[in-house]
Amino acid sequence: SPTLVKPNRDELKEALYIDVKTDEDVIKGAKRLIKMGAKNVIVSLGKDGAIFVNDKITKKIDAPDDRVVNPCGAGDSFIAGFIDEFLKSFDYEKALKKGVIVGTATACSKDLADMKKIKEVSKLIK
Repeated sequence: SPTLVKPNRDELKEALYIDVKTDEDVIKGAKRLIKMGAKNVIVSLGKDGAIFVNDKITKKIDAPDDRVVNPCGAGDSFIAGFIDEFLKSFDYEKALKKGVIVGTATACSKDLADMKKIKEVSKLIK
């Protein structure tokens, strides 16, 4: 019963032997992981953002249309932003938004994102 799992689209496809071409496919797969025991599932969608699913909410946050420089570390940055916000607010939607912001900021930087880039990206996400 992990508290949180964060597969990307390809990992979800491989783990569950399913097609994940649409957001609905991703949500169905995430709900299967919930039925299997995960408490919260975030499926990262790269430039398309991320989808969060638990037994109470399903929420998608779109990533801004920004130029990817180096996606290396973006997933880890996403999780860091998500956990940082969740520990402050205990709000999954706010945490998902922060994760997308920080992950996108890193993907659009040569190295890990700095606060300037994070603030810049945060203005692009509703």
